[in-house]
Amino acid sequence: MRTKIAYVLLVATVGIFSRCVWTEQEVLYVEGSPLSFPGWASSKFSEKVFYVNTNVSNWQVNCNETWCNFTKNDNTVTVSVTENTTKSSRTAIITVSAGNLSNFVNVVQTADQTKVNGVVINGVCWATCNVDRPGTFTTRPEDAGMLYQMNRKMGWSSTDPIINSNGGTTWDSTPDSYWEKTNDPSPVGWHLPTSTEISSLDDTENVANEWTPVNGKNGIKFTDKTTGNSIFFPAVGYRSSNDSYLRNVNTQGFYWSTTSVNLTIESTRVYCASFGLTGYAYSIRSVADY
Repeated sequence: MRTKIAYVLLVATVGIFSRCVWTEQEVLYVEGSPLSFPGWASSKFSEKVFYVNTNVSNWQVNCNETWCNFTKNDNTVTVSVTENTTKSSRTAIITVSAGNLSNFVNVVQTADQTKVNGVVINGVCWATCNVDRPGTFTTRPEDAGMLYQMNRKMGWSSTDPIINSNGGTTWDSTPDSYWEKTNDPSPVGWHLPTSTEISSLDDTENVANEWTPVNGKNGIKFTDKTTGNSIFFPAVGYRSSNDSYLRNVNTQGFYWSTTSVNLTIESTRVYCASFGLTGYAYSIRSVADY
């Protein structure tokens, strides 16, 4: 009899628990709002990211403005905007939905089309002069500035005799693979261009280039075909990795990006390429932060 009673109780207990279903509570957190862009920002080169933390697998993203674009990734959303050609700032609202939950990200774009000491070419705001000593620009666009080896916050003279920005003369040809932010010699508010940003100058569909002298210094004049904005990059030459010798002054110029990709300017062509010669010392033309 005891065996039958125990069996009935066990069946009853299993029946009770089999009808209990645990429902996980929906969670949705969004990090990174608001996102701010200047008026000159272009969808081709200006992107920002916000983060989504949710346990709902099929979460969705929508935006109420067509000038604000987004790409949904695993746990992030990449946002870009088109140039603001109006005379007033504008705001878009991105809605993130997960199950019954919603969260919002405000995207604000100003009407500002200018940047102090900067010129917008093909959606990227460039400094008008080369980087000189770390944290400074030259005073004129045609001035050479200093030459830098990858990932070193120490410049080398663009004339002989050789000397660096710390007053030393010992050359180190050890290569590196990328620029760390802390070693960026750009002034405050500016940064080394990314490979995408520096390649925007080699976009012949949108940017014209012309080999021309400015006050006796040869270089390339880049002109935005849409706006007519122009900027001058002098042909500074470079210092060779193996012997530190200064070469090709006034006939070639090499400009760093944050990677081994660099911009090369010559009298007959302009191109971007990665030579892997990171021990060489090249020029830097910074891009505006925003």
